[in-house]
Amino acid sequence: MVRLGTRVKVQGRDGVVIGRVVSGNPTYDVRLPDGSMLKNVPERDVQPLAA
Repeated sequence: MVRLGTRVKVQGRDGVVIGRVVSGNPTYDVRLPDGSMLKNVPERDVQPLAA
């Protein structure tokens, strides 16, 4: 499970986890630097970045 506020890479783009759903298959909402948001990204597609 990825914590809220974690910097991640999704589809080759950097972002920050701003929401998550943990029932069933975990998914995440990720905010990108341009302000757009990716919703319900499957956990397998979210790669945490090293701090």
